[in-house]
Amino acid sequence: MKIKFKLFLLLAGMLVSCDKDFLDKKSDKALLIPQRLTELQALLDNYQLMNRTPGIGFLSSDDFYITDAGYNAFGTPVERNAYIWAKEIEEGTALLDWNVPYQHIFYSNVALESLDDLTAEDKKEPGWNTARGTALFFRAYAYFNLLQLFSDPFDPVKSGQLPGVPISTSSKIKQSLIRNSQREGYDLVIKDLQEAAKLLPVTQQVKTRPDRAAALALLARTGLTMKDYDQAAKYAASSLELKSTLIDYNEYSIASVKPFPVVLPNSNAEVLFYAPLLSYSYLSSALTFVDPALYKMYHADDLRKGLFFLSRGNNQFTFKGSYAGPINPGSTFSGLSVNEVYLISAEAKVRTGKIQEGVQDLNKLLEKRWKKGTFKPMTAGTPAEALKIVLDERRKELVGRDLRWQDLRRLNDDPFFQITLQRQSNGQVYQLLPGSLRYTFSIPANEIEVYGWPQNNR
Repeated sequence: MKIKFKLFLLLAGMLVSCDKDFLDKKSDKALLIPQRLTELQALLDNYQLMNRTPGIGFLSSDDFYITDAGYNAFGTPVERNAYIWAKEIEEGTALLDWNVPYQHIFYSNVALESLDDLTAEDKKEPGWNTARGTALFFRAYAYFNLLQLFSDPFDPVKSGQLPGVPISTSSKIKQSLIRNSQREGYDLVIKDLQEAAKLLPVTQQVKTRPDRAAALALLARTGLTMKDYDQAAKYAASSLELKSTLIDYNEYSIASVKPFPVVLPNSNAEVLFYAPLLSYSYLSSALTFVDPALYKMYHADDLRKGLFFLSRGNNQFTFKGSYAGPINPGSTFSGLSVNEVYLISAEAKVRTGKIQEGVQDLNKLLEKRWKKGTFKPMTAGTPAEALKIVLDERRKELVGRDLRWQDLRRLNDDPFFQITLQRQSNGQVYQLLPGSLRYTFSIPANEIEVYGWPQNNR
């Protein structure tokens, strides 16, 4: 790769640090940006950066807990504070869950601008559509993840007035950035993904690159988060039309420490888009155990019980069921997958009155999860019963992916599903009440200082 391209990568990391002195400096952008289609695709293929997703929601949700010894060994204040729902998270340290998505946004904006600057001949290349679709996908994915952490749970009525996150669709640094509304943030996510779905190919060479089914799956996830169940069902169906293969858990060994297949470059038919969580020690600690109440939810004939969890004795179990596979033992899969799309489809159908269709989607999934010959299809007599079955199975199926935090947030306004979270650490008991302001994290203090944005109440 050209030297100027390496310099560009270094500059990109500096740009998103939001250092006020640096923002006042000028540079010759033309000497630094990649200027060929292959270079732009290489920029987007930097999966060790571009595919990373935030992890503080994982730390704050209730599927796992850590022992006092593990808590005391946390490497950063962010981990300690997110785990106990403290008011202050950073304590002067960098918050990667904010910085990394904005790096994705910066890279994506640079790629989109550079693609627009290419010659007419370059734009006729098949790779141009793919690169543009990929950049739009990454920008949408980053903004979606930021909204799940730094904006309140989506409110269909108030979203136009609620603060979201700052939106930039340009690589140029602006000192006048504002906090856009929640609605504006979600609108951009949808717009980018709709265009990406038209541009991306049906199949990619490697699962670190998004394909069309992945863009549609993220649209379905967005619809579910926004409580737009018609749209969630629509996009889930479109994604499943392209890719609907479910792996059969009967084919994998419960005795294996890493039971699921190597996902990269292009294995595990369920994975639509590979992304790992940011590497917090909590995710890989041998002292982080599954919540006992969650473990008890699995039936004895449910293969997920043995494939997802490893016994450590004393009725304690660690998580081993990541779709990252054995090649990435330190990674926790947080991407997009066919099984999630089935669950989105099931919930959206139940919520729109199509109860039997929703339960049928669920049964297609569960038949591949139980020991052969033991599964009896789920049935539901009422919408409430069907919804509870679907949400219970969603929690059991998607454990360990950081989707639980998003679910807790969106279910908080339903008295039937809202819960109080409780933890004990070093003799201190902590609680997170339904609707608590601490379901939304504070924007990093240095950003507030530079830009003067309103801070989240917490």
